[in-house]
Amino acid sequence: MKQSFIYVGLDVDDTQYHGSAFATHTGIVVDFHCRPTLKGLLRQLETLRQHFSGCAFRLCDEASSLGYTLQRD
Repeated sequence: MKQSFIYVGLDVDDTQYHGSAFATHTGIVVDFHCRPTLKGLLRQLETLRQHFSGCAFRLCDEASSLGYTLQRD
């Protein structure tokens, strides 16, 4: 069976993380935002995981000072 992916792009700033998730197997796009913390992001990703069960995630973020902090987390 071919693996289905959810691609998530993140834009980070001081007040919020903005994200957009794309499901390759359905073509569905889901936009979200959350508090600019790892905990807030993980909560949003858990919601996506429940919605798209059985899919693998691929995440990318912008390369800024805030993006580097997120990448380290």
